[in-house]
Amino acid sequence: AAWLVGKLITPSGTLPFLLPIHQTDDGELFIDTCLTTTAEASIVFGFARSYFMVYAPLPAALVEWLREILPGKTTAELYMAIGCQKHAKTESYREYLVYLQGCNEQFIEAPGIRGMVMLVFTLPGFDRVFKVIKDKFAPQKEMSAAHVRACYQLVKEHDRVGRMADTQEFENFVLEKRHISPALMALLL
Repeated sequence: AAWLVGKLITPSGTLPFLLPIHQTDDGELFIDTCLTTTAEASIVFGFARSYFMVYAPLPAALVEWLREILPGKTTAELYMAIGCQKHAKTESYREYLVYLQGCNEQFIEAPGIRGMVMLVFTLPGFDRVFKVIKDKFAPQKEMSAAHVRACYQLVKEHDRVGRMADTQEFENFVLEKRHISPALMALLL
Protein backbone atom coordinates (compact mmCIF):
# COMPACT_ATOMS: atom_id res chain seq x y z
CA ALA A 1 0.00 0.00 0.00
CA ALA A 2 0.95 3.60 -0.46
CA TRP A 3 0.14 6.03 2.32
CA LEU A 4 -1.15 9.59 2.23
CA VAL A 5 -0.06 11.23 5.47
CA GLY A 6 -1.29 14.61 6.58
CA LYS A 7 -2.29 16.63 9.57
CA LEU A 8 -5.39 18.59 10.46
CA ILE A 9 -4.73 21.79 12.36
CA THR A 10 -7.67 22.78 14.54
CA PRO A 11 -8.14 25.31 17.36
CA SER A 12 -7.87 22.45 19.86
CA GLY A 13 -4.69 20.97 18.39
CA THR A 14 -3.18 19.05 15.52
CA LEU A 15 -4.46 15.63 14.47
CA PRO A 16 -2.73 13.23 12.11
CA PHE A 17 -4.56 11.52 9.30
CA LEU A 18 -3.17 8.51 7.49
CA LEU A 19 -4.87 7.02 4.46
CA PRO A 20 -3.64 3.64 3.14
CA ILE A 21 -4.10 3.52 -0.63
CA HIS A 22 -4.53 0.01 -2.02
CA GLN A 23 -4.84 -1.30 -5.55
CA THR A 24 -7.29 -3.98 -6.69
CA ASP A 25 -6.33 -6.73 -9.11
CA ASP A 26 -8.05 -4.63 -11.80
CA GLY A 27 -5.78 -1.67 -11.07
CA GLU A 28 -8.37 0.45 -9.29
CA LEU A 29 -7.28 2.42 -6.23
CA PHE A 30 -9.21 2.47 -2.97
CA ILE A 31 -8.83 3.68 0.60
CA ASP A 32 -10.21 1.35 3.25
CA THR A 33 -9.67 3.36 6.44
CA CYS A 34 -8.57 6.67 7.90
CA LEU A 35 -6.30 6.65 10.94
CA THR A 36 -6.56 9.78 13.07
CA THR A 37 -4.72 9.30 16.35
CA THR A 38 -1.07 9.71 17.28
CA ALA A 39 -1.15 6.16 18.68
CA GLU A 40 -2.24 4.77 15.29
CA ALA A 41 0.30 6.93 13.46
CA SER A 42 3.02 5.71 15.81
CA ILE A 43 2.20 2.10 14.97
CA VAL A 44 2.30 2.78 11.22
CA PHE A 45 5.69 4.46 11.62
CA GLY A 46 6.88 1.82 14.10
CA PHE A 47 9.96 -0.40 13.99
CA ALA A 48 7.97 -3.54 13.14
CA ARG A 49 7.00 -2.20 9.73
CA SER A 50 9.18 -1.77 6.69
CA TYR A 51 10.71 1.65 6.21
CA PHE A 52 8.77 4.06 4.06
CA MET A 53 10.24 4.87 0.66
CA VAL A 54 10.02 8.65 0.65
CA TYR A 55 11.27 11.23 -1.78
CA ALA A 56 12.50 13.96 0.54
CA PRO A 57 15.09 16.38 -0.85
CA LEU A 58 15.25 17.86 2.67
CA PRO A 59 14.84 14.93 5.09
CA ALA A 60 15.27 17.21 8.12
CA ALA A 61 12.23 19.24 7.06
CA LEU A 62 10.14 16.07 6.74
CA VAL A 63 11.32 14.87 10.16
CA GLU A 64 10.28 18.20 11.71
CA TRP A 65 6.90 17.96 9.96
CA LEU A 66 6.38 14.40 11.25
CA ARG A 67 7.43 15.33 14.79
CA GLU A 68 4.10 17.09 15.38
CA ILE A 69 2.03 13.97 14.60
CA LEU A 70 4.54 11.55 16.15
CA PRO A 71 5.58 13.31 19.38
CA GLY A 72 6.71 10.09 21.06
CA LYS A 73 9.34 9.26 18.42
CA THR A 74 12.96 10.32 18.72
CA THR A 75 14.68 12.11 15.87
CA ALA A 76 16.57 8.90 15.09
CA GLU A 77 13.33 6.90 14.93
CA LEU A 78 11.78 9.42 12.54
CA TYR A 79 14.76 9.30 10.19
CA MET A 80 14.67 5.49 10.33
CA ALA A 81 10.94 5.42 9.53
CA ILE A 82 11.42 7.42 6.33
CA GLY A 83 14.30 5.24 5.18
CA CYS A 84 17.21 7.58 5.99
CA GLN A 85 19.30 5.01 7.87
CA LYS A 86 22.55 7.01 7.83
CA HIS A 87 20.85 10.09 9.29
CA ALA A 88 19.14 7.82 11.82
CA LYS A 89 22.44 6.26 12.85
CA THR A 90 24.01 9.69 13.33
CA GLU A 91 21.04 10.92 15.38
CA SER A 92 20.98 7.72 17.42
CA TYR A 93 24.64 8.24 18.30
CA ARG A 94 23.98 11.89 19.20
CA GLU A 95 21.07 10.84 21.44
CA TYR A 96 23.40 8.35 23.14
CA LEU A 97 26.09 11.01 23.73
CA VAL A 98 23.58 13.52 25.11
CA TYR A 99 22.16 10.88 27.46
CA LEU A 100 25.62 9.84 28.59
CA GLN A 101 26.57 13.45 29.43
CA GLY A 102 23.54 13.91 31.64
CA CYS A 103 23.67 10.68 33.63
CA ASN A 104 25.86 8.98 36.20
CA GLU A 105 24.87 5.47 35.15
CA GLN A 106 27.14 2.62 34.21
CA PHE A 107 26.54 0.02 31.55
CA ILE A 108 25.22 -3.24 32.96
CA GLU A 109 24.39 -6.60 31.42
CA ALA A 110 20.88 -6.34 29.98
CA PRO A 111 18.18 -8.24 31.86
CA GLY A 112 17.01 -11.49 30.32
CA ILE A 113 18.49 -14.76 29.18
CA ARG A 114 22.20 -14.51 28.47
CA GLY A 115 23.00 -15.13 24.81
CA MET A 116 25.44 -17.73 23.50
CA VAL A 117 26.95 -15.58 20.73
CA MET A 118 26.31 -12.00 21.87
CA LEU A 119 26.88 -10.04 25.05
CA VAL A 120 23.98 -7.61 25.53
CA PHE A 121 24.29 -4.58 27.78
CA THR A 122 22.51 -1.33 28.45
CA LEU A 123 22.40 1.86 30.46
CA PRO A 124 19.50 1.32 32.90
CA GLY A 125 17.67 4.54 31.98
CA PHE A 126 18.39 4.49 28.24
CA ASP A 127 15.88 2.72 26.00
CA ARG A 128 18.42 0.89 23.83
CA VAL A 129 20.61 -2.15 24.17
CA PHE A 130 24.12 -2.68 22.85
CA LYS A 131 25.27 -6.02 21.52
CA VAL A 132 28.82 -7.22 21.05
CA ILE A 133 29.64 -10.44 19.22
CA LYS A 134 31.61 -12.61 21.61
CA ASP A 135 35.13 -13.73 20.74
CA LYS A 136 34.27 -17.25 21.89
CA PHE A 137 30.83 -18.80 21.51
CA ALA A 138 29.15 -21.38 23.70
CA PRO A 139 30.30 -24.91 22.71
CA GLN A 140 26.97 -25.79 21.07
CA LYS A 141 27.21 -22.76 18.75
CA GLU A 142 29.59 -23.52 15.92
CA MET A 143 29.59 -20.40 13.78
CA SER A 144 31.67 -17.36 12.98
CA ALA A 145 31.19 -13.68 13.74
CA ALA A 146 30.54 -13.15 10.01
CA HIS A 147 27.70 -15.70 10.16
CA VAL A 148 26.16 -13.87 13.14
CA ARG A 149 26.29 -10.56 11.23
CA ALA A 150 24.70 -12.20 8.18
CA CYS A 151 21.85 -13.57 10.31
CA TYR A 152 21.18 -10.12 11.79
CA GLN A 153 21.17 -8.57 8.32
CA LEU A 154 18.69 -11.18 7.09
CA VAL A 155 16.30 -10.43 9.94
CA LYS A 156 16.68 -6.68 9.43
CA GLU A 157 15.86 -6.90 5.73
CA HIS A 158 13.20 -9.62 5.64
CA ASP A 159 11.65 -10.32 9.06
CA ARG A 160 11.03 -7.05 10.86
CA VAL A 161 8.71 -8.50 13.51
CA GLY A 162 10.27 -10.60 16.21
CA ARG A 163 12.88 -10.40 18.91
CA MET A 164 15.03 -7.82 17.13
CA ALA A 165 13.44 -4.43 16.56
CA ASP A 166 16.13 -2.62 14.61
CA THR A 167 19.88 -2.61 14.44
CA GLN A 168 22.63 -0.17 13.66
CA GLU A 169 26.12 -1.53 13.28
CA PHE A 170 29.06 0.48 14.60
CA GLU A 171 32.78 -0.13 14.34
CA ASN A 172 35.37 1.37 16.70
CA PHE A 173 32.60 2.39 19.11
CA VAL A 174 34.34 3.67 22.24
CA LEU A 175 33.01 3.07 25.74
CA GLU A 176 34.84 4.85 28.52
CA LYS A 177 35.93 2.48 31.24
CA ARG A 178 34.32 4.63 33.93
CA HIS A 179 30.91 3.99 32.33
CA ILE A 180 31.24 0.19 32.57
CA SER A 181 30.13 -1.57 35.74
CA PRO A 182 32.62 -4.00 37.30
CA ALA A 183 30.27 -6.95 36.63
CA LEU A 184 29.99 -6.05 32.93
CA MET A 185 33.73 -5.47 32.68
CA ALA A 186 34.30 -9.01 33.95
CA LEU A 187 32.02 -10.34 31.19
CA LEU A 188 33.74 -8.24 28.52
CA LEU A 189 37.18 -9.50 29.50
